[in-house]
Amino acid sequence: MAPRYIGWDDMDKSRFYIFGPMMFLGVRATVYPAVYVKTLLQLQHSEYSGTIDAFRKIFRANGARGFYKGFAANALGMVGGCVYISSYESSRAEIGLLNNKFNFVAHHNAALMQNFIAGALSSCISQCWLVPLDIISQRQMVQSPSKPMTNFQILGSILHSDGVTGMYRGYLASLATHVPASAIWWLTYGFFTQTWHNKFQHSESTSVDLLTRAVLGAAAGAVSSSTTNPIDVVRTRLQAERKAGDSTSFSTIVRHVLKEEGIKGFSRGTSARVLGNVPSSFLITFVYEFVKRISQKDRPLFEWSNSAATFAESWTS
Repeated sequence: MAPRYIGWDDMDKSRFYIFGPMMFLGVRATVYPAVYVKTLLQLQHSEYSGTIDAFRKIFRANGARGFYKGFAANALGMVGGCVYISSYESSRAEIGLLNNKFNFVAHHNAALMQNFIAGALSSCISQCWLVPLDIISQRQMVQSPSKPMTNFQILGSILHSDGVTGMYRGYLASLATHVPASAIWWLTYGFFTQTWHNKFQHSESTSVDLLTRAVLGAAAGAVSSSTTNPIDVVRTRLQAERKAGDSTSFSTIVRHVLKEEGIKGFSRGTSARVLGNVPSSFLITFVYEFVKRISQKDRPLFEWSNSAATFAESWTS
């Protein structure tokens, strides 16, 4: 039997909003180099023959700092992350209540349905904040080293040339990328955890369960990132290669990729995307499940600090 799900109403929101952003910021900093390399590869930077070659050349040229161009804007995405998780948990709870009332889906499949729909809805909501940050971050990633611009200068340039709508260039493409990716991730994660716990009956209170969930989250990340990479290629080029007065559309980029690179062009950056999503999904899942547990209303915070110390000791001894 699977452990009891820790829902939105079970959590102390003040704990959740204090510990969540701090931990998720650390996750973003850890996986950002893979995000940076993935973006460069998707934008056809011909000086890199592949993911490993890009990592090697960037490090050789600029050291570790070279992997963090555009990170400041990206880091603000932790606010969008809080909106995303809040939207997911609250909408999942509401969907569950509606299903209990109208019985849309059989009980044994209800949790997976909740995961899928809530994952899609939460992504729709959070993209309102994340798309502008993505655009600024991507522009900083690919700008010329000889004419560097700050985040505020990039923001001013976009607003001057395109107005507020320029901050949402590629918004529909972002929805087309992130909504299915989010829905697929939560569906796959729910299926993996449900299957695992039904078969092995792990307790939710053990440290092993947190690690197991993190591994299953990483597997879900590999599935969602690889299946949605083609649309991410189009989204990235649409947002990052924008020039003043440019009216390039989603369909124009699709035709250009097919003409210049063939169907293989849509697989550009797949390995870097998976490379970034698998460890990030592992870390995010671990942090997400851990934050939920320390945010439980009926569990004192000091109890979890003792458990964390015990967990760390067991893995270092």
